[in-house]
Amino acid sequence: MSDQATNHETSLAGLRIDRGRRTSGSRRGWIVLVVVLILVAGTSVGAAYWYYQTTGKNIVAALGEKPVEVNLLVVPGTGEDEKDTPVVLVANGRIVSDVRVNVATKVSGQIIELNVEQGDEVENDQVLARIEDVIYRAQRDEAQARVAHDRHAIERAEADAARAIAAVAQAEADLAFDRYNYERLKRLRGTADASDFEFVNAKNKYESTTAALAVAKATADSATTAIEIARTDLDAAQAALVFSQKRLDDCLIRAPIGGVILERNAQLGDFLAAEGGRGANANAQLVAIADMTQLRVEIDVSERDVHRLRRGQAARITPDAAKDRTYKGSIMWIDPIGDYAKATVGAKVRVLNPGPDLRVEGSAKVELLADHRDTTSSESGAVTGKRPSLWLPKTAVKLEPGKDSALVFTVTAESRAKAQTVTLGAKSDKTVEGSPGWNRTRGS
Repeated sequence: MSDQATNHETSLAGLRIDRGRRTSGSRRGWIVLVVVLILVAGTSVGAAYWYYQTTGKNIVAALGEKPVEVNLLVVPGTGEDEKDTPVVLVANGRIVSDVRVNVATKVSGQIIELNVEQGDEVENDQVLARIEDVIYRAQRDEAQARVAHDRHAIERAEADAARAIAAVAQAEADLAFDRYNYERLKRLRGTADASDFEFVNAKNKYESTTAALAVAKATADSATTAIEIARTDLDAAQAALVFSQKRLDDCLIRAPIGGVILERNAQLGDFLAAEGGRGANANAQLVAIADMTQLRVEIDVSERDVHRLRRGQAARITPDAAKDRTYKGSIMWIDPIGDYAKATVGAKVRVLNPGPDLRVEGSAKVELLADHRDTTSSESGAVTGKRPSLWLPKTAVKLEPGKDSALVFTVTAESRAKAQTVTLGAKSDKTVEGSPGWNRTRGS
């Protein structure tokens, strides 16, 4: 029994754990565990930092910012409303009046009355100024007196002609009597019933009466000629009167048209010389007047853009002097000749509703508007088959580098954005022409 107890104790002693060994192995396990935890924590921190830099930062920023509002633009397709009509070309030009007149004096003299200033509106035939007319009035009065004198001369000539005609009639009557008496005495002398004295006396009187008739007729002819001369003198005097009256009337310088005074080149008291006169100080022009109801804008367009112009094309005109005002216009003329030096072609745009903000010789911006009727049908009304273009704001177009196309985003019926490809055409300051390619959808 004692031996068995001893063996049992020995067996139990063999089963004891060595405390020194146990402490060493446990320490190594903890070290491994700590290293693994450090590696896992470092990897997690790195992954979290990478995710924050790539995605998380954007998410945080998006969560911290207000939602971005997207504006939906309705693009006009037909341009029926002029305000919404797209612009195909923009050009700057000069405002010009169709009727501009330089008013000059027709007579020389000093200005004694001046009734207008630059910028005044005048009516047709309004008196602008008056030239001193003392000499011209005296010349007119002299011409009037000459006309009166020549009229009296005609009356005298006509009276003389009447007396001459009466003298001719008297001479013809005397000649008829003397001829009869001469023929009677000539027959009586043949029968010895008349003396030679009576016969010779009758013959001489007959011949004298014949000569008197010739003189009376010559006097009558002279009187008739005198009447014609007097009438010619009267015509000349009347022409001189008209001339002098016209010169007197021209002392009042009148407006040939209604409009606005653009320039005034003389002052009260200045001397105006007809047709420029002579000398360095001679001046004939008084004012320049423009009809402000007939205005146009003359523009120059690049030769590459001329194909976009056509006569009657609508335009929108904005003067530089009043950029908050716009006026309707249309192309009235396209120059058939180009400018080789500038590579441009001139055009004239009629202002349809002129207003007070338009200044002659001022600058204006002309926006030529699209006319989609020309792209969908011909002049006869037949459909041409050409797909109409849309005019898009440049801010709504995403250009594709190196291509003549761009991306736009449209909203479907399900309120989802869809990318569409459009082919670019003409461009303006704020819009671009795009032909939609509905068959080439990039995604939704």
